[in-house]
Amino acid sequence: MVYSHPFKGYFWTKVIKPTPENYEAYRFDYEAEERSVFTREWGDNVDDWNAQNSTSRIRRSWGEKAQLVQANHYEKPNMIYTCWESLYKTPQQHVGGTLWHAFDHQRGYHPDPFYGGIMDVFRQPKYSYYLFQSQKDPDIEPVLYIANELSPVSGANVQIYSNCDAIRLIVNQSDTLRQNKDTSRAMPHPPFVFKDVFHFKETKGIIAEGIIDNQVVIIKEKNPALRPTKIKLELADSSRSLIANGSDFITVIASITDDNGNVKRLNNSRIQFEIDGPARLLNNGKINANPKPVEWGTAPVLVQSTVNPGKITVSASLVSTGVNRPSGATIEFYSKPTEIPLIFSEKLTKHHGLNQNQFPKNKSKMDSLKKEIEDLKRNLNRMKLKEVEQQQEDFIGE
Repeated sequence: MVYSHPFKGYFWTKVIKPTPENYEAYRFDYEAEERSVFTREWGDNVDDWNAQNSTSRIRRSWGEKAQLVQANHYEKPNMIYTCWESLYKTPQQHVGGTLWHAFDHQRGYHPDPFYGGIMDVFRQPKYSYYLFQSQKDPDIEPVLYIANELSPVSGANVQIYSNCDAIRLIVNQSDTLRQNKDTSRAMPHPPFVFKDVFHFKETKGIIAEGIIDNQVVIIKEKNPALRPTKIKLELADSSRSLIANGSDFITVIASITDDNGNVKRLNNSRIQFEIDGPARLLNNGKINANPKPVEWGTAPVLVQSTVNPGKITVSASLVSTGVNRPSGATIEFYSKPTEIPLIFSEKLTKHHGLNQNQFPKNKSKMDSLKKEIEDLKRNLNRMKLKEVEQQQEDFIGE
């Protein structure tokens, strides 16, 4: 078996940690090997198998600096380790490797969750996800992602994951910077790093343009999040349908945003979910699924189907309400009939709530009226807040 940890650009035939003294003895000889070689797993990096601290195991909610540590580890760490760069330095007999693991998950042999995924357990992307996505052939799809939230705790460097030939960065709609792809690297599309670009008191927004063959093929804009004013609800994967078979489920993600839709990453709200229609919230009230703490700007919830298809309405509001707090939101979607015949107990499905609505039919109307009143109060308070803002600016100007 080929060891999945390279040392000085080599791979080994024995499961042994290489050192400067022994790496030549266990080096894999590609010239004498006619078979193809595949690294079955790579990427995980722990200090020991008890504590399991790691530069690869990063929880999404730890924020952008921690996520950059993980992404940089998978790209090209400051150590001899399997990564995108080292995998592309091997000869053609080495046909590739698979990351361990794509998603965060619970393990059986250790009490701590595994946080080495490029997406969390709810399939919400981390920065590493966009690093992997940017290795895609640009003929299939141009990719560009700005890995900086422009927050008070964001770093000065702006890292961009892209498969373009060059990136043009426009700061505050005036300063223009350009950087070409580093063609000296082994990996197809290394990240672009614009150093000392973001300054909290000065930078009010950036625009990144991806250039291929001297043509702008993709544009992304990033702006600082202002005062949080609303909740946004969306399906994590809008391309798939929820099947009414009593066991299928789908993820609904609630985001705290400002008026312009920018996610407010730095907040510690809790969101209460409610559901109406032939579905239920998975493990509602049992595993802190509802209410759900907001982590790095979002709070996901799992919606499980019943055996009856139909319209499903999920609503979200803050646990701590008030006219100056972000307003709630609703999302509607449908579950589709299953094409597979079902065998089940009608009594059992009623007991578990798998075939009936969870709320009275008139609840949605009552909620709509409450929301209308709350929106009126919020608009009034926004006008008052604008007056206070103007007073402060006039005072400072004097």
